[in-house]
Amino acid sequence: MYNDFMRRILLVIEDYNELLYVEKNLKKVGFDVESLPSESSLPERMMGFLPDLVIATGDGNRINGHSVSKKVKRKGVASRLLLLFPRQKLLQVDIATYAAEGAVETPINPRALIKAVCDSTGVPAAALISKFEKFLTPPESQEDDT
Repeated sequence: MYNDFMRRILLVIEDYNELLYVEKNLKKVGFDVESLPSESSLPERMMGFLPDLVIATGDGNRINGHSVSKKVKRKGVASRLLLLFPRQKLLQVDIATYAAEGAVETPINPRALIKAVCDSTGVPAAALISKFEKFLTPPESQEDDT
């Protein structure tokens, strides 16, 4: 069955734990996700994977939001960019200078992440947030009346 909400997302996130967390949460709600630990192979992966959205570390030691933005826009692929910044940095940065669709605060709130991804890709956020909520609630236990 084809998932109408499925969009391709490429992650270029420096912090490995954050990368796994974002990847896991986006896959739960039906996105097709690939990840890169650094930006060096970004141009080749962009051409092979053709992502709808790239999520990247905004200001890291190995990954720089400005550099990722240039690589994403230069390839001519219709990809959008969403950056991850710590709260104190997010308050100081002008997202427009990065040519990004938006930014998400770290540590990541999964609902805020899903909403930002949906806003950037044109997917209805309410449906995916409710799908995510179902993963958070434990299944009802069935008790035997014997």
